[in-house]
Amino acid sequence: GPAVAGFYFLGFRLASIPISLLGMAIGQVLLNRVAEQLAKGFRIADLVEKVIGKTIMLCLVPFFILLIAAPQIFSLVFGQEWETAGVYAQAMIPLYFLQFVTSPVSIVLIALQKQQILALLQAMLLLGAVGSFSVAGRFLNAPVECLGLYALVQSATYLLYLIIIIRYSSASPLMIIREALSLKVVR
Repeated sequence: GPAVAGFYFLGFRLASIPISLLGMAIGQVLLNRVAEQLAKGFRIADLVEKVIGKTIMLCLVPFFILLIAAPQIFSLVFGQEWETAGVYAQAMIPLYFLQFVTSPVSIVLIALQKQQILALLQAMLLLGAVGSFSVAGRFLNAPVECLGLYALVQSATYLLYLIIIIRYSSASPLMIIREALSLKVVR
């Protein structure tokens, strides 16, 4: 109903603004650097590893705080009547986290001229959204359960998306972890 949609939309907008702004900024810088590296015949794995690693560390603490306390934060900031929006946002945190990490490096597939794979991944995201809400609408009763199913399906697709980017860029998962754990800033 409209109340559920309003609560969901508030959480979605609050999460999507930083994801979009930071993701686009990081992605644009990465696109220029990837294009330069590819034009020179160099590997792009190091760039991808640094961006993914640093993006994980950049958002780990804020997303963890939201995972633990989103309802209380929404209630404090917007008023008690908006606590439900925080519950909905909390259900979506894994998805938002994976979107935030994947979004900036998604341009790698464009730079590598893998538009068909990118189109397939986008189709999977669309089908996952439609499919999960269709199944949830038919078999689940609670809005949080519906959002949980949606977040689970979309998170799995974003994880696949990230794995494909890592594979095509020849990046190393171990090096991504090392980058995430290092204290150096991306240059």
